[in-house]
Amino acid sequence: MTWDNRVDTPDGASYLAMTNVGGPILGMYFRVLVPERSRVEGVFGGSLAPVSDPAVVEDEAGRMAIGTYLMIPPGQTTLGNTWTSPYAASIDEAGGTYRLTIQKQPGSLPGPLTLRIQVPDGYRITAASAGLTVNGATATMTVTFDRDLVLGVQYAPVSAQ
Repeated sequence: MTWDNRVDTPDGASYLAMTNVGGPILGMYFRVLVPERSRVEGVFGGSLAPVSDPAVVEDEAGRMAIGTYLMIPPGQTTLGNTWTSPYAASIDEAGGTYRLTIQKQPGSLPGPLTLRIQVPDGYRITAASAGLTVNGATATMTVTFDRDLVLGVQYAPVSAQ
């Protein structure tokens, strides 16, 4: 995710004029909900105060929540999360299916989203949702994130050609 703090532009003048605002740096608490028993691989980003670990990892409503505090100074600040989800796909000897739902948060503005789905070693993607670009074992997508997305891939062993 990338945020654009425009407080130092004419558009942000009214924000800086508010007496209860602590200055041009915005604060954000960002959470990602992923399947239960997922393993956090990395958190990265931040421009003024780089982040490399989540602040919180906890269970919530049958999912794992990864929470990160982020300072957003004037300009752009990016935050990325990577994780591995066990049992996120249905799989048997013939192959598997992976489905992903990404929900837009109410009130959030549209912004860029880059997604990469990597299937297990020894498998290749055989079918993918519209909008995903497939290259062997990887499907990618870059879109303007302005609505919920439901995506999926089907994959089979490389030897099953």
